[in-house]
Amino acid sequence: MEESRKRDNTRKVNDIIQSLKNQNKYDENTLSLVRGDLEYGVEFERIEKYLKGGYNFEQRKFYSSCLRKDTPDDVLEVIADRGKTADQMVVAYEFYKKGIPLDQIQAVFDENHTPIMMRKSFEQIMEQARIVEESIPEDKEYAQDIVNQIKEVIVQIFGNGEKYDRLLKAITELADKNENQANDELVKKNEELEKLLNDQQTKLNEASAANKKLQNNIKSLEKELEAMQKEKDKMESKEEVNAQENKSVENLANSNVVSISGGYNAPAQTKQIAPVYYTIPIVDEHGKVVHYAPVDRSARVNKSGITALFSKLNFKKKSKQDMIKILSSGELDKSQLIQVKNAVIKGLTEEQITNLIVNKIDADKMEEIIEIAVLENREAQ
Repeated sequence: MEESRKRDNTRKVNDIIQSLKNQNKYDENTLSLVRGDLEYGVEFERIEKYLKGGYNFEQRKFYSSCLRKDTPDDVLEVIADRGKTADQMVVAYEFYKKGIPLDQIQAVFDENHTPIMMRKSFEQIMEQARIVEESIPEDKEYAQDIVNQIKEVIVQIFGNGEKYDRLLKAITELADKNENQANDELVKKNEELEKLLNDQQTKLNEASAANKKLQNNIKSLEKELEAMQKEKDKMESKEEVNAQENKSVENLANSNVVSISGGYNAPAQTKQIAPVYYTIPIVDEHGKVVHYAPVDRSARVNKSGITALFSKLNFKKKSKQDMIKILSSGELDKSQLIQVKNAVIKGLTEEQITNLIVNKIDADKMEEIIEIAVLENREAQ
């Protein structure tokens, strides 16, 4: 008898599976899931709900597990909402089993939280329920039964007279007081909980604002760093160009510069037909070019050094000899000689240059005097 029933059941399962295969709608995983539910004893009418409900395979697996636990259809209508993921369904079912009402599960579902946020919401609901439950006096029916027994004893002792009424009134007032006290404690705890939640929200808002401000500061610093980097690159590029220019000028100066101590280092004499014009760089004590002086030289020039330069500047012969004598005596240091050279290039008069040389002024003062003399000469023109 038992064997016959098993064969009938197996044939029924195979028929259903074959019918589903003929529809060409379901993959092997789904067919295997259906076979397992049928063999477990789940009615096919309930299985059809997840087959025709538009569920994906993970949702069908969850629905199948609920069917095997004989979960009521009204519960599945809420928890197995096909608009939710299988993970959301699992969390909702877990807290349904822990006692969360379906209407509250539906409310959390409607907020469309992630599974993690759903779990937090359900845990908060359970915590609030626990607080309320702890605030309610235990076993009200038992307390009321005690009060009724007291009333009966009082009636037996005092009868229904005035003393009973007074005592009954006192007991009633005491009971009301206890109830009011319990209600006040419940309200107080709810207020404390609400205040705690408000404080946490305030801290969260402050942290969010601080984080936003920090992000803005970081962006500002990044912009400043980027600008500073661009400026640095620009300066390095400019310094590199200046270094190349100074190197080129130094190379030129080595061949054409006027040297106070050694005279004018002219290139090797060559036969020239047309006049040749030289641009002579003027350098300071550090070797840095501070000025260029245009000087022309005719072909076959034999004059040298300072004498040639003074000749081009139309100094009188005697003045030239006097200045050359003083310059050659070694009484002026290198920095003073450089300032004398600058004075010559900048067009100071014989008298002005002679005074600079004869008075042996230090180089710093000599530089200032030359600038003043240049201005006076310009105004006098």
